[in-house]
Amino acid sequence: MFIQNRGSSAEYQSNLSQGTCSQGQRLLAPDYSWSTDNLTKKDQLEFVQNEFAFFGNVLACDGRDAGLGFRNSGAAYLLGNLPFIRFQSEAFRLRPRSKIQTLALNPTPWAITVPLRGTARYVSNGSLLRQSPGEALISEPAGSVCGRITDCEFLVLLLAEEEVTGLDRFLFGNDGCVNGKTVHTLLGHYLMALANTIETIARDEAEAIAEATIAIMRACISQRPIDIEAAEAPIKRSRLVAAQNYIRANLRSPDLSSDAVSAFLNVSRRRLHDIFEQTGGVQTYIKEQRLKAAFTQIVYARGSRSVTSVAQEFRFSNGANFSRAFKARFGLTPTELSNQACQAKLSNLEHWLLEVHSQTP
Repeated sequence: MFIQNRGSSAEYQSNLSQGTCSQGQRLLAPDYSWSTDNLTKKDQLEFVQNEFAFFGNVLACDGRDAGLGFRNSGAAYLLGNLPFIRFQSEAFRLRPRSKIQTLALNPTPWAITVPLRGTARYVSNGSLLRQSPGEALISEPAGSVCGRITDCEFLVLLLAEEEVTGLDRFLFGNDGCVNGKTVHTLLGHYLMALANTIETIARDEAEAIAEATIAIMRACISQRPIDIEAAEAPIKRSRLVAAQNYIRANLRSPDLSSDAVSAFLNVSRRRLHDIFEQTGGVQTYIKEQRLKAAFTQIVYARGSRSVTSVAQEFRFSNGANFSRAFKARFGLTPTELSNQACQAKLSNLEHWLLEVHSQTP
C-alpha cells in the first residue's frame, strides 16, 4: 500500500515546529500522498510511470534496470481550487507521451514547475532549457518535451484554462506554444516559500491564498513592471506572517534563530532583514515575543512557578539580563509581576483569557 497518512513520517520531526494557527482552525493537509518505499522494488518504477503519465513517460536514467527499484514520494494538496503537488525523486528521464495518452488523459492546459532541490534539462521545440532551484517554468503537459532531471525535489502547480486567460501573447510565439517558458524569478521565490509553509495554512485561508497566488503568477508571466510591483507587497506580507507564526511556535526551542527563520522561509539573510524591517529586525521580534510569553506565564502561574524556571523555559539563560530586559519592556521586574499576580483577584473571563494566552505553541 503506497498511500500515506499526513504526519506518518516520524523521521521528519525535529526541535522546531512548523507553526500553528489560532485555536479551532484546521490546517491544510494533503488530499493524497504516495511513496514507493512500501512497494516491492520491481513494482516501483511502473507505479511512478502510471502516476506521472500526466506529464510524460518516466524512464530510469542510464539504462538502470527497473528491477533495482525507483525511489519516489510526494503529496498533493488542493489550495482553494489550485492542485499543488510536491514530490521527491531519484534521477529520471522524461519523454513525450503518445498522442493516444494525450487525448485520453485530457490534461490541464498549463503546469508551473519549480525545483526545490536538484536541476532539470529539457529540449522543447528544438530549444535547450535548464532549470535550477527556485526557477519557475510554465509549460503545457501535453507538449512535446524531453528532459533529464537529477535527484530532486519538485513543486508542480496545475492551472486551469481560465487562470491564464488574457496571457496568450506571453505564452505563445509565432510558431505556437513556447513550451517551457521561464517566468519572472519572483514567482519561483514565492512558490518555494509557499511550499515550505503549505501545512501552516488554515483551510479557511486557502481560497484567499490561492487567489493571491494566481494574481502573482499572472503578474510574473506578463512581466510588466506595474504588475510585478503590485505583486511584491502580498508576497512580503505572506512571508512575514508565516515567519511570525513559525517564531511563536518555537519560542521554547534552543534552535530558534535568524538562520532558522531564514531556512524556514528559504530566503537569504538579506531578504529576511527586508521582511522584518518594519518590526525592528528578526532578533528583536524573537526577544519581544519571548518576553511577552514569559509575562503571560508568570501571571498565569500566580506564584506556583519560580521566575527562573519561566526565564529558562523561554531561553533566557541569564537571570539578571532577563530581569533587566523584562523591566525595560513592562516597567516592573518579573518578581514584582509574580507578587502582584498572587494578590490579584481575577474574574472567570480573565482566568479563561489567561489560560488561552498561556498556551503558547
